[in-house]
Amino acid sequence: MTDKSAKPIKPLVLDRSQVEPRSRLKPIVLEYHSRRAKSSADQETVGRERYSAGLADLQRAEVDLLRVTRRAASAIAHGIDTYDRERRRSAQEKVDGAIEDFPHNTAKALSDSLREAADLPLDIAEAVAPKNYRKRVRRGLRNASSVLRVFRM
Repeated sequence: MTDKSAKPIKPLVLDRSQVEPRSRLKPIVLEYHSRRAKSSADQETVGRERYSAGLADLQRAEVDLLRVTRRAASAIAHGIDTYDRERRRSAQEKVDGAIEDFPHNTAKALSDSLREAADLPLDIAEAVAPKNYRKRVRRGLRNASSVLRVFRM
């Protein structure tokens, strides 16, 4: 039901000379951030994990172990999902299809799981020999050579 006595709402037209209505308007401010990379000083202070001097190696090893474990769990889950999908497809296509296609479905799941886990050896190698490995080896050799100097004739 329309009320014929109601006036239609007209849009409000503002003129630049009308100061009062313009004061009610709030500007929209857009802030643009540059696409350049953050400086190294910004990256060091924001989001950086902090370690005690003696426990840094142990905590970094724990992070590497977590990454390896997460990748292994993801690979297993991916393989199980693949097996479940293929098993359901086999069961829907033919009678006793899940049993008949068991070796094929298992092989597909294992293949997908291994494909997902392909980077595990690399993750383990990076955990065993981190980037600062050479520095630690040099420090150890320096300490060993200073001990050997004592026994030199």
